[in-house]
Amino acid sequence: HAVFCLIFFHRITDMKLYQVDDESGTLGYVNHSYNPRNVYQQIGNYFIGVAPLFGGSIFLYFLMTYLVPDAYALMSAVLTEIPSMFNGKFGLELIPTLFKTVFAAIETIFFTNFGFKTVIFIIVAFCIALHMNLSGADIKGSVKPLPLLAVVLFLVNFILNLVSKSTYNGFLEAVFELGCYLLVFLV
Repeated sequence: HAVFCLIFFHRITDMKLYQVDDESGTLGYVNHSYNPRNVYQQIGNYFIGVAPLFGGSIFLYFLMTYLVPDAYALMSAVLTEIPSMFNGKFGLELIPTLFKTVFAAIETIFFTNFGFKTVIFIIVAFCIALHMNLSGADIKGSVKPLPLLAVVLFLVNFILNLVSKSTYNGFLEAVFELGCYLLVFLV
């Protein structure tokens, strides 16, 4: 949460990285303020709210690349081909492909080159994945800016489409591939 506060120029007013609250299950918190008239900062509330999902996935990505590179290479090879399956529309063939990718990566992790690094990866990955949840406050804070975010994304798509069809298609493929990586790590 704090990293996204900095990226979106929110002022951090209070932060506890580790303070266990048994009643709510909270392990820590970040309180922040922002200018409600600033569109960039309003959209930032979405990313600040869902930060554990992005941050955890990014950390798992880098952890996998260094500790279980065979699983990462297999996953990456499949995921880089997904945009060519996309062809500008969402196809149902994508869902089985994503799940096959996840299961192939799991199979590679557990049955190929299983060693000390693999054990470390599994332990750390479980610790991270079990804490990639959103609190009620996170969800509430990230839902409010969704309409504004949708309008901004629509405008970006519209402008890119006017400027250059190849730039527009490249942008869509990049966002789609990034979304596939995120989805696979969330699964």
